[in-house]
Parts: sequence; C-alpha cells; structure tokens
Amino acid sequence: MNDIYTIQADKDHWQKISAALDEALDLDDADRAQWLAALADRDPAFAREIVQFLDSRAAINDAGFLATSPGLTAPVLVGQAIGDWVLESPVGQGGMGAVWLARRADNRFDGKAAVKLLNMSLVGQDGERRFKREGTILATLAHPHIARLLDAGIAQTGQPYLILEYVDGQHIDAYCDAKNLDIEARVKLFLDVLAAVAHAHTNLIVHRDLKPSNVLVARDGNVKLLDFGIAKLIVDDPSAHSTTAITREGGNALTPEFAAPEQLLGQAITTATDVYSLGVLLYLLLGGQHPNGNTNLPPAELVKAIVETAPPLVSDAVSQTKTIPLETPSKNAAHRAATTDKLKRLLRGDLDNIIAKALKKNPTERYTSVNMFADDLRKYLEHEPVTARPDSFGYRAGKFVRRHRGGVAVGLLTIVAIGAGVVGTITQTLRANDEALKAARQRDEAISQLNRSEATTEFLEFLLGEASSPGKQFTSVELLDRGEKLAQQAFPSDPAMRAEILLLLGQQNIGLMRTSQALALLKEAYDLSRSADSHSLRARAACAYARERANGRQIDEATTLVGQSLKQLPENPMNIGARIYCLNYANQIARFRNDGAQALVYSQTAIALMPSLQTASPQLRQDVIASAADGLRAVGRHAEADRQYKAAIEVNASIGRGASTSMVVLLNNWGLSVSALGRPRDAERIYREAISIASGFSGAGNEPAYLYNSYGHVLVTLARNQDAANAFKTAISAAKRDGDEQTSLKGRLGLSKALVELGELESADRELSSTGQILLKQLPPGHAGRAALLGLQSDLSHASGSFQKAYAFSTEAIALLENNSGNKTTLVDRLLHRANILLALARNGEARTDAERALAIAKEIQQDDTPSFRTGVCQVALGNTLLKLGERSAAMEQFTAGIKNLDATVDTTHPIALEARRLIKG
Repeated sequence: MNDIYTIQADKDHWQKISAALDEALDLDDADRAQWLAALADRDPAFAREIVQFLDSRAAINDAGFLATSPGLTAPVLVGQAIGDWVLESPVGQGGMGAVWLARRADNRFDGKAAVKLLNMSLVGQDGERRFKREGTILATLAHPHIARLLDAGIAQTGQPYLILEYVDGQHIDAYCDAKNLDIEARVKLFLDVLAAVAHAHTNLIVHRDLKPSNVLVARDGNVKLLDFGIAKLIVDDPSAHSTTAITREGGNALTPEFAAPEQLLGQAITTATDVYSLGVLLYLLLGGQHPNGNTNLPPAELVKAIVETAPPLVSDAVSQTKTIPLETPSKNAAHRAATTDKLKRLLRGDLDNIIAKALKKNPTERYTSVNMFADDLRKYLEHEPVTARPDSFGYRAGKFVRRHRGGVAVGLLTIVAIGAGVVGTITQTLRANDEALKAARQRDEAISQLNRSEATTEFLEFLLGEASSPGKQFTSVELLDRGEKLAQQAFPSDPAMRAEILLLLGQQNIGLMRTSQALALLKEAYDLSRSADSHSLRARAACAYARERANGRQIDEATTLVGQSLKQLPENPMNIGARIYCLNYANQIARFRNDGAQALVYSQTAIALMPSLQTASPQLRQDVIASAADGLRAVGRHAEADRQYKAAIEVNASIGRGASTSMVVLLNNWGLSVSALGRPRDAERIYREAISIASGFSGAGNEPAYLYNSYGHVLVTLARNQDAANAFKTAISAAKRDGDEQTSLKGRLGLSKALVELGELESADRELSSTGQILLKQLPPGHAGRAALLGLQSDLSHASGSFQKAYAFSTEAIALLENNSGNKTTLVDRLLHRANILLALARNGEARTDAERALAIAKEIQQDDTPSFRTGVCQVALGNTLLKLGERSAAMEQFTAGIKNLDATVDTTHPIALEARRLIKG
C-alpha cells in the first residue's frame, strides 16, 4: 500500500489539475459555471488555476492550434466521407481520439451517427488494438440501452473508425437534476442502466468505466450506455489477473472517482467491479455527491479514501457540509423534489443498505450480480423486503404495513394507543430471538451437513470395500445397483441421509448415461428431501432432479423447479456451495431449452460466487469452469470455450480423475468445440481418448451413447462415412440399453446423414421419416433442432436430384438458424449446402452470395490464425462459384487458400481437398 501513497507533491498537483480539467470539460457552459463557483467556495486558489487553464485552452482553440491530428484540422474533416457517412461537426475529444456527428451519405435514409476516429498518434500502437477491441465488444452487444455499433473500418487517412448510434442527450446526473426527478423516478431510470450492464455481463464483458458521462439519457428519457473502450472480457481467465498490454492500458484509462478498490490496487477484475461503480453512480444520483465527498483530493488521498475509508450512508451524506458549500444540501434536495429532511427519510433504510452493499470494499461482499442489485431496487419500489437488510420481524412488519396501509391503519392506531412501550419491548425481544434462532439454525445445519458428509464417506468406503473383496469384483453398473439396495437398508429411519446417498448414486448413473435409473433415484431423493431441515439438501436434490427432467424434455417444469430452488435458498455462507451446484444445473437446463445467453448468466454468477467459498474443492472448481465452457459453446464462442475446457481438464487430471465419467463428459464437450473450430482431426483423437477411458470403467461395449454420437459426426466430417454409420448404430443401441430416447433420436438423425453420404438414399429416407415425426412433436416452433431435420431433408432431396425441394428445405433451415447465435457452425454448413444447390440450379450469382457469407462467418468462428477445415471448405466452395462466373484468377486464390486450411486439418485424400486440386489443374 505504501507505494500508492509515495507520490511526489508536484505530480499530485498536476494529476489533481488534470482530473479537474477532465471533469470541467465534460460539462456544458452553464453547468461548468456552476461547477467553478462551487469549486471556488471550497478552494479559491485551486479554482483560479483551473480558470486560467480553461482560458488558455479557449485561446488555443480559437487559434485552431493542434485542434486535430497534424494535417487533419477540423475544417478539413468537415464533409469528409467515412464509410457511408459524412462528418458534420466534432462533438467530443478524448485521449483515444475524436467523436464526430455524421449524417448518412448515400441518402438511403435520414439519420445521424457518432463517428469515433482513433487519434493518428495511436495508430499501430496498443491504443489501436484497444480501439479495435472496443468495436469487437460492441459487435457482441445488442440491447436497447446500449449505444449500437453500426459499422467499423479504416478511413483513407489510415485511422480506424467506429460508427456508433448517435445519442442526443445529457449525462444521467445532469438529466435527473434538470428534470428535478424524485427518488423513485431516479431509481427506475437507474434500473435501465443496470439492465444494460447485466446484458454486457451476460456476454462476459466488464465495462470498467461506469460514470455519468458514459450514461446518456435522450430527450425521450431512454438511457444509453456508452464507451466500452476499456472493457474487459472476464472469461479469458477465470482468475481475472490477465496483464496484457491492452489490459494495462485500459486500467490506466479508468476514472479514479468511479473506480473500484480492486482496480486501483491492480487486483482481479470481475463483474463485482462494475457493481461497485454502479453503487457510486447510484449514490451520486440519489444523494447528489460522491461517496467520498470531495473528489478534488490529490490522487494519493483519493485512492486511499476509496480503498480504505467506508463512505457515510447516503442518507447521512445529504445533510453533511464538511466538503460542500452550506447551500448545496438544500439544492440537492430540491433537485430531487424534496427538502433535506424529507430526502434523508426517503434514503434511510433500504436505499442506505442497498448502496452500502454495492460499495463494499471486498468484492465478495457486494451483490454477486447486477441482476441481484436490480432485484433489490425493484423490491424497494414495491415495498418488499430486500436482501441487503436483515430479514427481522420488525422489518417484515414494516413492509407489510407499507403494502397494506388501508387494511392495517385502524388496528395499528389501536395498538399504538394501548401500549407503545409493550410493542417496543416485544419487537426488540422478537428481533433478538429471530437473530438467535437464525444463528442456531445455521449451527444445526452445519452440524447436519458434517454428519451427512461423514456418513456418506463411510457408506462409500463400505461399498468400495465390498467391490474390492476377493471373489466380489463388480462393474461400475453393478456397484451402483448394489449401492441403491444398501442405501435403503442402511438408513431406514433417516430420510435426509438416504436422500443424500440416492442423490449421489443418481448423479453417478447420469455419468454412465443410465437415464431411467438416474431419474428414478433423483425423484426419490427429491421426495425424501422435502421433509429435511437442510436448505442445501433440498435445493441440491431439486436441481439435480430438475436437470434430469429437462433431459427428458420436461423443460418448462424443470426451469420452474430450478428457479424456485434458487429463489428459496437462503443467502448465507452455508448455502454458497449449494447455490453454485444449482447454478451449474440451471446452466444445463437453459441449454436444453436452447437459451445460451441465459446459460452464460448462470455460469458467470457461479464464477462470481467461487471466491466467497471458504473451502472450494477442486472438483467444484472444475465443475464451474466446465459450466462456463458449456455456456460459451452454447452461444457459439468456441475459441473461448476451447480455453476453458483445457483448464477444466487440467484441474480434473490434477485431482486424480483422469479416468472418470467427468473426464469423459469434458472430453466429449471439448471435442464439440474443437470440431466447431474446424479441427476435425484433433476432435477425432479427443473422442478416441474419451472412448478408451469410458471402456476402462464401463467395459467395452458399455460406453456412453452420447459419445458415439459425437464421434460419428466428426467421422462424417472426415468423410469416413461407413465408420460414422457404425458409430451412430452403436450410439442407438447403447441409448436403447440405457432407456435414453433423446440420445437414440440424435443417433438416428446422425445415421440418416451418414446414409445420405454413402448414397443409401432409401434407407436414409426411412430413418429420417420415422425420426422426424417423433422430433416434430417434441420440438417447439422456432427451435434450432428443427433446422437439423430440415437440413437433412435438404441433403436427401439434393442427393435425389430434387433441387427445388432441396432449396426450399435449406432456406427454411437457414431462417431458423439465423435466430440462434449458438448455431453459427450449422449455419455455415447450411449456407454452403444451399450454395451447391444454387449452382445446380444455375443461379451462380446467388450461390456466390451464400458462399461469401458462409466464409465470413467461418472466419469469425476460426480461432486466431489456426487452420480451419470449415474455412477451407468455404474457400473451395467460393472458388467453385467464382469459376462458374468466369473469375478464374480469383477462384484460384480461393482454391489455394482452401487447400492450405484443409491439408492442416484433414487427410490429403479428403474428397473436398482432392476436388480443389483437380479444379486448380483445370
């Protein structure tokens, strides 16, 4: 800490001036005059310095000296075309570059945009990479309260640019004051800010620079979040300690007054970092001043205050005049349609506690997500109990009265008249008893958990001991069946303990894909847990049972059950592990219903909770990392998922589970992402390893059905179609053995694909027809799974020579896939297939459009510069369309690039690679 404070006095002073100038230049003339007057009241000498600097800047601006980059003065830029836009006038200037107001150049529609141009001095440096990163981040965000990215590119001057939605509005604090919004209106407006940040967090993006100037409110009252210039992707590194050049530069660009303690200390950046900044913003909006009072402190003192000093409650701050002029409290209150005393009353209690929780110095003590922050504010508006305050009897009673004023008014007056003293005494006694009871319950829960843990360990030791006894060798399946019988005998009068054991056995059956046995065990565990005193056991049993119901297509019921379990689980340290457990299952259920975005929210929330666990087992850490990887895969972010799977596999191997069911699941899911990234040869090796591990503990022929389905699809990609058909047949047989109808149906779809590739069209038609009838009854309209059916129908029609029919099926499949971000790889495949159909129909221009689009998406998916089979196939397909259009030279370039990608990812004998070489030779 001492290093932070040992800053030279001169440097302190100049940084203080710099910060004050930044604040002043963000204000319009009227607001700046008020700000300078307030500053003069506090520190006249310092205010005079700031005025001198502002006057000097005005004189320089009037002279036009260095108004823009050398050779690019503002008058020169006026009227310049940037993409489809023409620059009209500058609207802002910052360290990264300038922002200009622009209008549409092609007259296709009337509209304005904000054009952000990188400063010429930063071109080719880390600033350029950060600028491009901002564009990449904005491209992933689509929310009504986030300014949209419209376009991006490189100007003729060599400067990168971003075309952004233009927001004609005020900073949120200035807007609220100008409208004299009351506290309730300000909270409602702030909820829109939280919704925007929550959307960014859903995409695993931390803003890191939330402040009034980055939140604008348009004339119609619509909030827009701006400037993701120093935002950070949190999933790249679960520990969030990445220190790349871009990250370091981004850290330096933060605004200290709104930075979280961990940002100033160079510690881990998580979603809790944004929660803190949002707490500062809400404190300012409601209280009219910064939590630390005087933000014109020297940088060292400001940092120390943010890191070490707890701010006053916002209700107390509104009447303090130590760091603000005497008349400011009354002005602040008037801007909030209140007097100072009324404002104190409005803020006291829930809002005090909500903001205090968001501003905790320790990130683990803040709200675990922005959504939880928003939930408490909504509860405040609805006069319901909030999580930021102890749920005592007096507090609940007060909320009841607020919600039912008319009904309790007479009774309340009577009680007050008869015995206010008695009521006070009873309330205090009840409050004390309530807290003591909660403490006793937590103590009893801890003892119960310990007892169940010890009993579970003893049970497993006995079960495994039986398995290793001479003459009593069991397979994994036999051991699980024996364990079920032992559980019924060992705990006849202890339903909670029996539920714990059955829950464990049910999960093990899931790992072996014995779905019917797993569902029965988890249903029994769930039923038994309902009578248990343990919140943790009830939640875990419900969530595991919900997940298995979702696997059986009872998705709506499963979603409701897991949501209720999370809501009913008390927020205390005893239940953090259970909450993470349920969040992981909620992630899986969200993916079952094809909601990858929500799956990411669940996995991100679980990651944020991990530091709060006093003792997090390596297995739980692996589960959370794997859950995050699954969520990323669900939304098509395979490169990030690839890194997370590798991390989870490393943890799993480090704890001796390199040959376990969990490792098989990890390898299977990793293979899916590796295959999506266009590396089928690598994926094939991963699946062979997974099958080998599964054979070791299940016995040859007893491997999980899902594994052979995944393996079969990779074999189709590698053009090993007979091997693929055999793999799908094995999957179907194994699924029937396990009573797993869903995996059986997926195997039959895969077999249909392999049969089409083998030319066995009649068999493929029969298989597809019977499977499709079942799936269409199960899948709701618009579900991406229907696209798989349509795609196979298109493949079959194309192979049969029915090109128009194939085109119709393919077009319908593409329309479904375009509404689902997690199916980009399938969208590429469908676009390529339609391009081939269009070539057969002699619609070469349209074929080229599909091929070009497929290639663009494939390159988005491709991991860095790593060769990609999918990209290579797209390049060959595009080359073929160009050749048909007579553009031979361009076609040869595509063929050459395609062969390079193919040779690195599949054998040189692959049919597509051979075809590309044939076309090159003419």
